[in-house]
Amino acid sequence: MSEEEQQGGRIFFSNVGRSMELEDEIRLTSVGIDIGSSTSHLAFSRIVLERLDTRYMVVERTLLHQSEVLLTPYAGDNEIDAEALGAFIAEQYEAAGLKPEAIDTGALILTGVAVRRRNARAIGEIFSAQTGKFVVVSAGDGLETTLAAFGSGAVARSGKGGR
Repeated sequence: MSEEEQQGGRIFFSNVGRSMELEDEIRLTSVGIDIGSSTSHLAFSRIVLERLDTRYMVVERTLLHQSEVLLTPYAGDNEIDAEALGAFIAEQYEAAGLKPEAIDTGALILTGVAVRRRNARAIGEIFSAQTGKFVVVSAGDGLETTLAAFGSGAVARSGKGGR
């Protein structure tokens, strides 16, 4: 393994020379960022995948840091304050003891009315460009409702019948 493949003893998930088919266990550092109409927050996690036959299964999830909740900052009536939001996210990386380049994967979701702001796409592009390893989702009201139903367990419970 070359020196470029390691940094502080850590092998990066996205190394060009990495062969996942030779690995039985993969550890990822992930961040989830939610920029909503009224609040924004993020969480950092460690995810462990183990190979079972020909596919990987998540066997462990550990929350590394969960941010405080920020009232989504606005600049005027139709724009998210990108500078204030960026400063908040930078503070949370520092609080977690992580740098953007240490993130293997992540998701950025813009929800509710925040997705309708004039600079919502630019906000998504700014944060996903920091590492280039993000899935970016813009959730309108319909998708947000669906995510909430699944996330709360309401869909699983409704399938069981009874109360």
